[in-house]
Amino acid sequence: MPIGSLMTLVGITIALVALAKPVQRQSIAMFVPVKRILAVVVCSAAIFLAVDGLEAAGVKCCPVVWFTARTVAVLMLIAGGVWGYTLWRKAELRPDGSSQFRKFLLSCLHDDTFDELIRILEANAGRLPDVLDKDTLNLLFERRSIRALLLARSWIHLDLLSNPDLLEAFPRHFTIVDRLAREYLPADESPLRTAALWHESGDETLGYSAEEHALIEKTFLDPDWYRDCRIGYPVLMGAIEALTSGRLDTAYNRNDLLYIANQGISSRSRCPIFLAEKTIGNGLMKAIELQRDGDFYATDLSDLLRSIAERSRYDPMVWDHAPWGCSEFPTPFAYLMSTICLDLYFLSDEMLRRADFRRNKPTLLISMDIGRTWAMSVWDLASESQCASKMFRLGKMRAFLEFVLEHLYCDDAKDAGRSESVAAWRELYLAPLKDLISPSDTECFEFLVEAANGLDICKEYVFRWGKRLREELELPPRPAPRN
Repeated sequence: MPIGSLMTLVGITIALVALAKPVQRQSIAMFVPVKRILAVVVCSAAIFLAVDGLEAAGVKCCPVVWFTARTVAVLMLIAGGVWGYTLWRKAELRPDGSSQFRKFLLSCLHDDTFDELIRILEANAGRLPDVLDKDTLNLLFERRSIRALLLARSWIHLDLLSNPDLLEAFPRHFTIVDRLAREYLPADESPLRTAALWHESGDETLGYSAEEHALIEKTFLDPDWYRDCRIGYPVLMGAIEALTSGRLDTAYNRNDLLYIANQGISSRSRCPIFLAEKTIGNGLMKAIELQRDGDFYATDLSDLLRSIAERSRYDPMVWDHAPWGCSEFPTPFAYLMSTICLDLYFLSDEMLRRADFRRNKPTLLISMDIGRTWAMSVWDLASESQCASKMFRLGKMRAFLEFVLEHLYCDDAKDAGRSESVAAWRELYLAPLKDLISPSDTECFEFLVEAANGLDICKEYVFRWGKRLREELELPPRPAPRN
């Protein structure tokens, strides 16, 4: 290769670098040792110049020497290029490169280009706490960064947060988890929204890839991660903020067939309250299935129901004269309140199904919370007389009482081995009601009496245990049927 060809090659390389976008140039600068590559080019050029100079001066030498010198010079260029390309492809961040990466990240956000950023983050997923300072990590997890990559259909942030070391690198990791949850849940294309809707009807276009499922399983559906990150809080707050803004009041207090639709794409598939409720419910269900202990804040569901009840308004024309198909759920608010009560039923049923009544009394904190949460929820509906029709509110109270009668009573004489444990479980559900019943609150007390009077006595468990339930709640005897 003559020296002219070498200079041409160098010129083309410089031109390509100059034409590259700022993101590409900064990526090269981060990983390729430019000074060393230039030193290789200079050494190669020096060899070519020396050989050409000696030949021009008429120095006689064996042709093999000139060939070997030129070959070494060419191999130096090839080796330098391969070395630089290998380092760039490896994309291994250095501990002293945090400031460079920060500039690179800002360029990505400015140019709206994220392919190279995703590649670098994936290559260093397990090393980020060691190679980036806290300010750079915080910039990486700003909401605009999360939103930008989410729009690019990259869930690298969720993958990174599954790393416990990265969470520990933040003094307050709740902040970054809060940012992620607020961006992921309402997004049209996110694994969190898909997971919330996957076992629900309402969006027939959903697809749940293996990658999305794996990400959710090691984050939002990992009970330890769910508990330690307190992920229910930002999910709950996002829903409450949507409620308290008032922007849903008018639409959610009207009949809406599209909201309750099970075919096609229902409007609840993009409802922030419905998605939040399902995210919390799924997390609690997983904790029960895996029998994990700790405070999972099951009361998030009762807090959400209370916030919905405060915005819901009973209108006889809407509730009592709903069109065909809306009678069970006259409004979206009614659907949401029913969904919370139904999920509390499913959580309680799963919890009791896994309980060993002959050996254990309830010991898991979540077991104690679910019963209290359901009792508080139906009592809140009893107290909020203007949030729904009386028939609707009575139905939720009766469903709660029937669950207790069906599952949490037994014959003390025949089931002596389990009666004490059953009584302890029953107390978890009835104790909150006993604490809330007040002689001065005659309206709620009479509501509870009416709900108990309306229980179907033809059901065996109501017939057998209804009297004991009334005695424990200190309710008056059931009135005799009228002729």
